[in-house]
Amino acid sequence: MIRLFASDMDGTILQDHSTIHPDNIKMVHYLQEKNIPFVICSGRDFYQASLCLEPANIQCPIIGLNGAVIYKEDGTILKEVTLSHEDTRELIQKIEKHHNNWDIMTSKGLFSLHFAEKFAKRVATFKENHPDLTPEQFEAELEKLRKLFDATDVSSLEEVLEDSTIKIYKVLTSNYESKDSLMEITSYVEQELPNLVVTSSFKTNIEVTHKDAQKGIALQYYADTLGISMDEVFAIGDNSNDVSMLKLAGYSVAMGNANQEAMQTATYQTDNNKHGGVAKAIQKCLDQQN
Repeated sequence: MIRLFASDMDGTILQDHSTIHPDNIKMVHYLQEKNIPFVICSGRDFYQASLCLEPANIQCPIIGLNGAVIYKEDGTILKEVTLSHEDTRELIQKIEKHHNNWDIMTSKGLFSLHFAEKFAKRVATFKENHPDLTPEQFEAELEKLRKLFDATDVSSLEEVLEDSTIKIYKVLTSNYESKDSLMEITSYVEQELPNLVVTSSFKTNIEVTHKDAQKGIALQYYADTLGISMDEVFAIGDNSNDVSMLKLAGYSVAMGNANQEAMQTATYQTDNNKHGGVAKAIQKCLDQQN
């Protein structure tokens, strides 16, 4: 019997960068009406996740930042696992040697190297991919992007680390031109920084957290607080940062748009995120139990 349902956000319960598929909304509401626990497991923090959940009238606990922080429904922190400043400095130095950009997610928000330049590129790409939007529609989407990717623009790591009280949860770096640099950074972390672990939510990025800050570990901790075993947990995702929870869940599902690693790990497969794959997978699970 499945007693806890857990879903990734991007590429999973979301049909685009900010909108939950209507079928998925109905299914989550159904679970909550039946008092069946539902939790989001995301690379986003509470604020970023809430921007997508609130329009859908969904309130739930959030396992954020790939498992670095577990938030209660109201945003208070149940548990957190942080990176040391020393490991962060060593990691960033390696990233910068490859001329890669970086973002650091912290207890005081997101800090982004040369954020204004990156955001301008993101907007240009979005506009290119959505040529049919009216000026009014584009402005509305742009406002969503501003909220979703809000960050403090910095020009060096020391601007972040000079605050000794800041807690560091996750470091993200992207490279759209050379996957080799991401592979080399990953290899470096695996060989030289044993306290850290590398995952990915897109082909062009890597995300680094403490080795104890993984979705699977966090989901197991949260299930334990409810007195639920992992055999009684449903988990669904689409990418490498979901693999740790797909491995541990008693009922694991890969999205139709999932990468190969997630596909090979999960027991079941569902439709893609554009067609309400999460709702279909949960319904199948519920039907099998009846």
